[in-house]
Amino acid sequence: MDLPLLAARRHALTALAALLPPAWASAHSGSVSYASVQLGEREVVWELQIAAADLAEPLGLGRDAAPTREQVRRAEARLLDYVGRRLAVLNHGRECRAHPEGLRLIDKTGGFAAAPRVRFACERRLEDVELRYRLFFDLDARHQSFARVDVEGTLVQHVFTREASGYRVAREVGAWDNVRDYGALGVEHIFTGYDHICFLLALLLVAGIDARGDPRGLKRGLGYTLAIVTAFTVAHSLTLVAAALGVLRLPGRLVESAIALSIVYVGAENLVVREPRRRWLLAFGFGLVHGLGFAGVLTDIGLPRRGLLASLVSFNVGVELGQAAIVAGVFPVLHQLARRGARRWYRPAVLLAGSAVVLLFGVLWFVERAFALSLLGGALG
Repeated sequence: MDLPLLAARRHALTALAALLPPAWASAHSGSVSYASVQLGEREVVWELQIAAADLAEPLGLGRDAAPTREQVRRAEARLLDYVGRRLAVLNHGRECRAHPEGLRLIDKTGGFAAAPRVRFACERRLEDVELRYRLFFDLDARHQSFARVDVEGTLVQHVFTREASGYRVAREVGAWDNVRDYGALGVEHIFTGYDHICFLLALLLVAGIDARGDPRGLKRGLGYTLAIVTAFTVAHSLTLVAAALGVLRLPGRLVESAIALSIVYVGAENLVVREPRRRWLLAFGFGLVHGLGFAGVLTDIGLPRRGLLASLVSFNVGVELGQAAIVAGVFPVLHQLARRGARRWYRPAVLLAGSAVVLLFGVLWFVERAFALSLLGGALG
């Protein structure tokens, strides 16, 4: 968000606090907070003003304590966590990720207020948005939050209470906007889908040399690569569309475990088979499974009401573009390595060592997914 917009939002928040009646009282006698909510394309920035007296119990200081600026500063992380867990933004019924961004202290008559700010990142363009506010209601049933919601330059005021803790905002999103969003999501997913990348890399490692240990040459290497990439693309496109449209459904845990097993199999085959045959058939078969994994992403994000089929195609095109970029970056490197050291070190140092690493990750992913463990701490899951 640019600085002028951020400054304007802060001025609006300050003006709102000044216009509304002062009620910076204890959290047990009708406390209030003030809020400024800014809706962007795929994010929401929510900034509050909370009286220092209302922070005592959330900071663990006791109901009658009066926190000092130093105490609030020292407990900044705790306060941001408290706020982040009690604010929520849903887009199409799916919760956006909260990222606490910081805390300001603002001078007020007779004291000061804390202004925590939280940014919510949503997977897709904001269209059907629900804002949820749950601060202080467990401490004060009469607590209120006076909010100013900025929707594309139009300011709307809303008061959050215990009985009305949610507020919906509807925005018009065009079909072309959805197409752009889903294309970008497809590219993003393939670059962060480390299991899919591992599968592709395991297949490409063999593109450098043949069974005798000789370099395949550019023409044969490209032919091998194009065959497996095309088969993989056709297969995962079929199941992606079928699953996203609800024609084919399988449990997500089963699909993700099968994807891990596909990585294990290809890595193991690289280690024990001198020159794997008909790899394009293998790529096609496992590509069907990987397509169900891609569809799982769309299930989590949801599909738009407008331009559904175009958005689905756009997501798939994004996946293909990301995949093509990976192949275009990896194949020339493998080709050059094989050409320079095919007989000496390519097989043990690149093909076998690389396949062993891929196999290890595949086993770890399978154990994680099949038995609901956390061996990699979610870092590459």
